[in-house]
Amino acid sequence: MPEIVVILTCKDEAAIQRNFNDDEETLKAILEEEMAKREKKRVDEREKARQEKIQELAEGDYEEMTPADIEAKKAEGMKEWEDAQDE
Repeated sequence: MPEIVVILTCKDEAAIQRNFNDDEETLKAILEEEMAKREKKRVDEREKARQEKIQELAEGDYEEMTPADIEAKKAEGMKEWEDAQDE
């Protein structure tokens, strides 16, 4: 008995599009979850670094300075730090 073999081909883009269309909502959910984790990690690291900078400024050498000058120097140091982090 003769056999017939039929080979169906399609472009890679079409195959990928079909596969992703089936799982589009799942992929979007996974992406959003990963982006949320990444953002939380970034925020946590920045807050940790901020607390370290505050501690560093609190332990600074402020002899012969008035309390107002000390607070101004700390505020200036934090502003510089924030600006550097935002770049």
